[in-house]
This record gives sequence, structure tokens and C-alpha cells, in this order.
Amino acid sequence: MDYERAIKWLYDRQDLGIKLGLENIRKLIKSIPKAIDQLPIIHVAGTNGKGSTCAFIDSILRHCGKKTGLFTSPHLISFCERIRVNGKPISERDISKRINDIKTLVNDWNEEPTFFEITTALALEYFVDEKVDAAVIEVGLGGRLDSTNIVRPKVCVITPIGLDHQHILGESISEIATEKAGIIKSGVPVISSHQHEEARLVLETKSNEVGAPIKFIDELLAIENISLKGKHQRENASLAVAAVKTFLPNIKTKDCLKGICTTTWRGRFEQFRQDSKFDIVVDGAHNKEGALALISTWKEIYGEEKGIVIFSAAANKDLKSIIKSLSEIASLIIVTDPETPRKLADYNEICRHFPGDMKGSTTKRVAAQTWKYLFSDVDAIVDLHSAGKGRSNMPQLRADLAHPGSNILAKAFGIEIILDSKPPSGSLRKAAIQVDIPVITYEGGGANFLDNEAVKVAMHGVLNVLRSLRMIEGNPHRPRFRILASGSHWLRAGEGGLLDMFVSSGSVMREGEVIATISDPATPGITVDIVAPEDGLIIGAATNPFTAAGMPVGHFLPISKHIKLLNDQIDESGRFLVSGSQGEPVWREEIEVDEVAVDGNWSGGSVDSEWTVTKEQNAAPGDTFTDNEEEA
Repeated sequence: MDYERAIKWLYDRQDLGIKLGLENIRKLIKSIPKAIDQLPIIHVAGTNGKGSTCAFIDSILRHCGKKTGLFTSPHLISFCERIRVNGKPISERDISKRINDIKTLVNDWNEEPTFFEITTALALEYFVDEKVDAAVIEVGLGGRLDSTNIVRPKVCVITPIGLDHQHILGESISEIATEKAGIIKSGVPVISSHQHEEARLVLETKSNEVGAPIKFIDELLAIENISLKGKHQRENASLAVAAVKTFLPNIKTKDCLKGICTTTWRGRFEQFRQDSKFDIVVDGAHNKEGALALISTWKEIYGEEKGIVIFSAAANKDLKSIIKSLSEIASLIIVTDPETPRKLADYNEICRHFPGDMKGSTTKRVAAQTWKYLFSDVDAIVDLHSAGKGRSNMPQLRADLAHPGSNILAKAFGIEIILDSKPPSGSLRKAAIQVDIPVITYEGGGANFLDNEAVKVAMHGVLNVLRSLRMIEGNPHRPRFRILASGSHWLRAGEGGLLDMFVSSGSVMREGEVIATISDPATPGITVDIVAPEDGLIIGAATNPFTAAGMPVGHFLPISKHIKLLNDQIDESGRFLVSGSQGEPVWREEIEVDEVAVDGNWSGGSVDSEWTVTKEQNAAPGDTFTDNEEEA
């Protein structure tokens, strides 16, 4: 299995979401015949500054002649950045080989390990093979039930604790601190940043309970020439020095300072000087405390000068607080959507809450009222959708063809492409089928713009349904052919960077044709092509100008055996003309329709699973959660 296939398989595990708990990772580690329990580990948890602190620790150790392993998340450009030995990212060859080994190992497991569980196991195994002198391991999310908490470290490190990921970790500083304190183990020294009083009390209590000595770094070292900018980096650097001196008691402070001065960590107030004399600053502040640190650093360097802020964040962040804070240094704030499953996890979407709950959230109550008064007593449902932000769909239908009424309704719509899939949880389709109401979902176009072709096809299809149900006069129109697809390919980005799409949704592709190109602004002239794996149809396409490694770029329907069916309906730009989008359709008998099947499987069991994620809203800490991959 090559790197791209390996990464695709790994990212497909994101459909399993996050599972906070150690049972799966213990089983996975036990199945790998490596002395992982012998790794000398520094384990780092906290809310802010984990990545920078890990980078400082790694740099200090390397300057002292130690061979280091560094495991952090998420990555900035390439997945390989997550796993480093002596500062060098793991190779794509190593990634593909190790993922293939793990894939073979877990293939017949009843409960497959998640993305982060596999990544954690892979990193630990790699560090054992590389015989590192020290492994610096960053917690993914929380601490107590995080996959990395399988390790028994030499030192535990806890960076400043603040409010973040409250939907999983708790609503208060104390609750969140309890989850972070979960990495504290009997007899293992704990080094902590200066903390809020609530967090400090939790950490002290936990340390006393298990017999772990704890030291708070309340006074900062007088460090000059720190390579990472901002006063908060002095705190991270002081914490890192204390952690290393605990790990290596004989190390001298002056040797530590050499490592501090040469530490690099991308995306932390990273400045790019432009020819036009203005700077581009990239920073990963993801909560209110991070935003305040960014503001402080900005004023330290640029004074009262204001800049244009381009801001993007996951849906579960405290967006109001972050944006309000950033307004202090912004002449203009431009808000964009990130192309990530975490962005798609908009838990206020009514289309993920059917049949609703009259005692639940506002969204669930609206869904319940809508279901009760609009849908619960109907003969059939046609659900009209567009694609979400950052992508577009060619006109198509989604239906569970195993349901007889929905099967008839889908064919009555009079469209060429019908995707046969089980409905996702919380969808209108799911709720309708559970009470035996025929239902289909139409997809066409994208968010925030009017796609005339998609509208025409939708109107054409709805009228066909009404004619078929004898609600209006006339014969329903039928297409020349019909493709019933039960699977597809998702074309994913192997690298992150600028995305140039050469085709759009609806484009007919031949094997080997270039669909898109990804380029990294930091390395001009170097590009990665995404090509059609065989003859087929792009039924969904990304529209955002930027992508990240592992993200879907195109939804590809492989129809090489039936490609000739499309030939008479392709326009000059190579796009397939869906029935109803052009001119007046021709009425024909059902028996005149060529019907073919395209067999396959939807990853996650549903065609919708690649674009969306769900979570259990009311789970308590310690339960299983399905959400984003990890803490940013």
C-alpha cells in the first residue's frame, strides 16, 4: 500500500470519531511486539502552549546530544510532521509500511481503532525502532482518557489550563483540570506552569492522591533571545527547562538555554516579510487565552499598528470571545470556514436532529415541531439539499433503494445518478424510513450561491414526482439511462496547500486526467497532482482554495464500464448535462430507460459520512465520544 492509499485508509478512520478511553489503545499496543513500555517519555498535557513546550523540550534534549522522538498534533502541512526523530519528520515510506501493518492487524477487530489511536501506536512503535533516548509525547485531547495516556512517563508536564473543548472536557476550569490531571501517575514527578487557583488545587489534590511530587513554575527564567516570539513563550520555555532538568538532573541551565534559542515551531506568531514591506503573521491561537497572547505579542512587535485579520476556527470554539479579543488589533476581520470535518460539525443543523425532541435543545425542539406538523403524516418526502460550504454537488439523488417506496420515488424523480445508501443518523431520511414513509434526498449546487442548473433539475424532478403520484396532470419524464451506485471513491489531498481545481462537479473524467493540483506557497514550483483513478464522473468537488492533507477534494463515481452512456449528454467543457437542466425533457416509457448498477461501498456505511461528523451531545467525561480528531 503506497503512502496516499495508506493515508486515505487512516483518515477514513475519522468516521469512527474520537473514542475517549484506553481499552482500544491498550489492545493495539499489546498486539505490537515492541518494548513500548521501556520508552523514556516526557508526557505533556494542558490547554495552551503544549506544542511550543514540546518543541522547546525536544530542542534542548537534542542540543544535549540526545536522540529524540517528538509526537505532536495536529500537523500544519504534512501528516509526517506529527512524528519526528531528531527534528526530522517520519518518511512517507515508513508511514505507509507501518499503517499497512496495523491495517492487517486490526482488519478483523469488532471495534476498529480510531485515527488518533492508530497514529499514537504508530508513533510509539517508530520511536522504539529508532531507539530514541527520549520521547516527547503531546496529549491529543484532555489527558485522562486520551490515547497517549497508555504510556508511563519519566516526567509529566502540564501547561496552562484554560477553557477549551468544554463540550467534551467540562464547563469549568476545575472539570477541565481534572481531565488534564489524568496523566499524573504514582511516583512520576509533575512539572506544571503557573495555574489558575482552581486548576492548581485540582493538580495538587491529584498529585497527593497518587504520590507524585509536583512543582509549579511560578517564577520565570531570565531568558534572552528566545526564538519563539511573545512573553508567553518565556513561560513555555521556563517550563521546558524545568521538565528537562527533572528528566536529566545533571544537565546545566546554560546548555538548556542553547536549545531554547534555536527552537523552531511553525504557526506560532510566524512572520513572513513581503516585498511590499508588510508582514504576514500566522498564528494558531484557538481560544480566548491564546488570542490574548497573540494580542500581547502583536503589540510588543507592532505597537498600536493594526492589521487585517483573516480568521477561521472549528465550530465548537468560543468564537465570540476570540473575535472580540482580536478586534483590539484588527482594522478588518475576515471570517472564513476551515475545510475540516470539525467545521462541518455544526450541531445546530436541523437536518441532523430528526425526529427531534420536545425536551431537548432549541434545534431538537424545532426538528420535533417540524416533524410533528409537517412530515409525520405524509405519503412521500422529497428533501432538497445543496452541498455544504466549501464544496459543490452535481444534481444527484440519495435514497435507500432497499426500501420499496423510496426506490419507486427515486426513479420517479427522473434523474440519471441515484446513490443507494443507508441514511445517516438524525437525518430526515432516517426518520421517515423508520416509519415507512418513502423519502429521497436531492443534492445539487453549493452553499451561499444560486446554481441555476441545480434549481432547474430540482424543479423538473419534483414535478415528475407530482405527476407520478397523480397530484398534477401529465406523464412523468424519464432519463435515457439510470445509474444506481452503491459506492464511490473519495479523492483526498495527500498534502496540504493551495488547491487549484481544473474541473468542477459534473465533469466527466478519463483515467489519468488531472483533476486538481496542490501547491505549497513555501516551496514555489513544487506541486502535487490529483488524477482520475479510472473513467468516471466528479459528482462532488471542493471549492475552497486551500486544503489539508487527508481532506476530500473530489467525490468520484467510477463508471468506466458504462462511460458510453454519458457520451450524448456532455457539453463543450466536459460536464455531464443532467436531465431537466437543458431544454424540454422528452417523455418515455420506463421500459426504455437503460438501468445499470455500480457496485461498491460507502465508507462509514453512508455516502454522507465523508463530509460530516456527529457527536453524542450529553455524554459525561469517561463516556465514548464521537467528535473531532484531537485538540488544536
